[in-house]
Amino acid sequence: MTLAHLRARLSAVALALTAGLLLGCTTPDVAPQPLGTPGERGAPVRSHLFEASYDDVWEAVIDEIADANLLIGEVEKESGVISVPETRYAAAHAHEGTRGTTFGYTHDVVQRHASANVIIRRRGPMRTEVKVVLSMRMQVRKGNGTSVFPFTFEWFDAYSTGKLESDFFANVAARLRPRPMSRREDAVR
Repeated sequence: MTLAHLRARLSAVALALTAGLLLGCTTPDVAPQPLGTPGERGAPVRSHLFEASYDDVWEAVIDEIADANLLIGEVEKESGVISVPETRYAAAHAHEGTRGTTFGYTHDVVQRHASANVIIRRRGPMRTEVKVVLSMRMQVRKGNGTSVFPFTFEWFDAYSTGKLESDFFANVAARLRPRPMSRREDAVR
């Protein structure tokens, strides 16, 4: 075996080891999947029927959005649409898949954004349906900050666990319940 032949073999082995290390120390992200379609068992509840008038439900929904300090984009009472163009969400409220790694550095979610349309429909004189259409996106930082694997940023879809919608419907329902009058209000009557 000649010296040149030995160097070529060592270079090939070194290249194979380097490639193995680079590829073996990186795990991919696992993309999130929706938790089911509406009506399917285990799928998040996206609508709720309230036994209350359209005007009362409309007012309760507007109050809930305002008290949650959310930006209201468009309000169209006649068509029953309220848009929330941009807000943030907590990780516990979304299915975000599984983050991968690059040489021990976990791919981190650095931003979470959501937008929503709340659609309110009359279903009878004292029956009103509220539907929440939620869109969630997350920005993921990948890499480890080195010149070989610099940080990169990508946006991905995330999917609601249904917790935000359930909490929203419960809070709207609480606003619709008649509250007992205080003694002062009762005295005024």
